[in-house]
Parts: sequence; C-alpha cells; structure tokens
Amino acid sequence: MEDKFSARVALLLPAYNSAAYLPEMVAQARQQTVPFAEIICYDDASRDDTAAVADGLGIRVIRGAENRGAAFARNRLLEATRCDWVHFHDVDDELSPRFLEKMVQLLCDPRTAAVCATRKTWDDNSRPTRIERFPRLESEPDLLAFFLTHFIHLNAFIFPRAFLLQIGAFRDELRLAEDTEFEARAAARGLKCRYLDEALVGWRIHPQSTTGRVSRQLRWQYDQLYIKRLLECLNARYRRILGESWLYRAWWLYYTGQDMSDRRYIDIARLCGVRHLAGASMLERLLSHGGGPRTAFFLKKFWSRLRHGRAGVH
Repeated sequence: MEDKFSARVALLLPAYNSAAYLPEMVAQARQQTVPFAEIICYDDASRDDTAAVADGLGIRVIRGAENRGAAFARNRLLEATRCDWVHFHDVDDELSPRFLEKMVQLLCDPRTAAVCATRKTWDDNSRPTRIERFPRLESEPDLLAFFLTHFIHLNAFIFPRAFLLQIGAFRDELRLAEDTEFEARAAARGLKCRYLDEALVGWRIHPQSTTGRVSRQLRWQYDQLYIKRLLECLNARYRRILGESWLYRAWWLYYTGQDMSDRRYIDIARLCGVRHLAGASMLERLLSHGGGPRTAFFLKKFWSRLRHGRAGVH
C-alpha cells in the first residue's frame, strides 16, 4: 500500500457549459485535507465561459476544438496527466474534503481501483436522497458479472493511470453509457477494487446534467452502440448475464406501464441471446419463445395483479 503522502493523484475534470459549477468544484478540490497533485480541466468546446472561468481559477485547461463528449474528454485528460493515479469528477457534483485523505489509504497495486459509496440527489426533489453502497464489491469473486448488473458512478473511483492506458480507456465514439461500457471492459481485463463504505462523493441529477438533458431516443441509440461494443469482449456466459439484466429491466418497465420502452430493452436482451427471464416457469419460457417476451410479461402481470386483487391489465 502506498503512503498517503507519496501517492500522486490527479483530479481530472471533463467540462461542457460548466462555468457556473467550476468555482465550487475547484473550491472543494482545494479544501482537500490531502491535496491533489494536479487539477486539469478539459473544456469540451463549451458555448459558455467554461475555459475562461477555469483559467481564472488558476487550474490547467485543455481546450477542445469541437464538442466530442465526455469519453473523448476523459481520454485527453488521461493523456495530459503524468500522475500514477487519476480521479475523474463531474464538475456539478459534490466532493467531500476528506475524499483523498481516506481514499489514498486504499491504493495498493497498479491493477486495483479505490471505490467509495455515493450520495445521489435529485435537484427537483422528485426522489429522496439515496446513498448507493456496494459493500460486497471488494470480496466479489466475479467483478465482470458485478459490473454487468450494477453501475457505480465514476466520481466514486480512483484509478491506476497505467492500467487505463493499457486497456484503451474510454470509447471515444460513445457519448452515453461510456462509463458503463468502460467499467465492464476494465473488469474483463482484470481490474480489481478496494471499497470504502462511506459516501465521500455526490451525484446530482438536474435538467442540465447529461442524464437530465438527453432524450430517450438518443439514449437508446447509444445504448445499442454500447451493447454492441461490450458484446465484442464477452463470452456466451457473460452475454447471458448481460441479457438477463436487460430483460429484467424490460419486465419492470412493462409491469409499471412505462410507455413502450420495454420493447427496446427486449431487443437488447435478444442481441445477447436471451429470450426469457431467469427463473421463468416452463409456460413462461414457451410463451417467450413462441410469442416473444411481452406475451409472457402479459401473463405474468395478469397473474400478479390477480393475486393482489387487481386483475385489470392494459
């Protein structure tokens, strides 16, 4: 394990139209009880004063010539730093003053990332604040299966830079789901994790965030691309795990009546070779293979509501 004062960690900030958020982000970075070795911001051709604000705050700025998305930005930041360890952070999110002090205690070898819990908040108060914890992460025997079925925000990680460069880091062509694809691919290439069960970072959902501003149609297009890229490095066993996860999401969308989004999730499950839910009965399997998963979903939903006294199915 590295001594906390010898581990050099870079704070890497991909930014787009982030002038309003940068001062608070940099202030939080400078309040760290153990300092970052360097802070670098990549301005992804913002339409506001992001680059000028970053300059005024006295941090290193890389100016992108055209808007290429967060994956491209993170890759350029990774190339720019010479620190052995890197922490990517979205500029509109929270960073605890003791983040680095506590996380560097977990840094041990060049194939292991440090991970902490995350505080997820919605600015419109549409949902209660949630602490996302992953206590089984460090002892998880199959990290690839874990990352195919769980998402941990990149804010929660400190990564070994050399390992990221070795695996090709992020897919430049992915503007969405690039973090999900990257985490699974990193696990497939041997990444290990050490975990601290304390929420030292935040993840805000608001109308200007990527999650908030992207249309469902665009998200779907990049989901398809992400899945195709991921399938390139998965064997049959892991494809099934991925497909079962997406088909379960389809079932939940169907059950809760969330428009027609379930059909798209079914299509992704089919790309993975999965046509029925894990643990499905023989009848559900026959219906799924004969009439498609939605036929089985209809029956499953009908019986579920019948058992609870609500037989109406739409």
